Amino acid sequence: CDKALWTAKKRYILNVLDNKGKRYDEPKIKMTGIEAIKSTTPEILRDKMKESFKILLTKPESESQQFVDDFKKEFKKHSPEDISFPKTANNIKKFKDKDKLYKKGTPLQVRASLLYNKLLTDKEVGNKYQVINSGDKVRYIYLKMPNPIKENVIAFPDVLPKEFGLHDYIDYNLMFEKGFLDPLDPIFKALGYTTEETIDIESFM
Repeated sequence: CDKALWTAKKRYILNVLDNKGKRYDEPKIKMTGIEAIKSTTPEILRDKMKESFKILLTKPESESQQFVDDFKKEFKKHSPEDISFPKTANNIKKFKDKDKLYKKGTPLQVRASLLYNKLLTDKEVGNKYQVINSGDKVRYIYLKMPNPIKENVIAFPDVLPKEFGLHDYIDYNLMFEKGFLDPLDPIFKALGYTTEETIDIESFM
């Protein structure tokens, strides 16, 4: 490889030109221990991160910043299903509270799943969508406050029901920050870069 970047032990990105004697027509990115290849990162974000790594290793800082800005605009056009975080909802019965719905200290994805199940009943759509049970794979998204359910998160198995009336409250900015910017930040910092263009005040003095 002609370029490599380490953010910590066993966390690196390589721009590979040749692998075991096989010369690539175009360099390939190899990653280890990076957020982009974790199963809890939405697929659309993993793909975009891989694109950003290639730009980081081969282009100037300004092009990486432009890529982030362009993707942020594109990101807000995607459905909640595309951008949601996959997780497993374990011990739903353990954390369920008959009076307050969920107990103190309930994990985020479990709280979000209990809220989803409650809404199935409240909106009378339990015959149309599947209930979330303990051990089920779910997807969750953050919601802007205030909203109709007065909670900052909601989960769903495959599709966020339109009947919930929550699509207009999806917090795209927070989802972008947690899913894309936060994993990218240490990588940009390792190069002395920022994800957004900054203005040097001293240049105006």
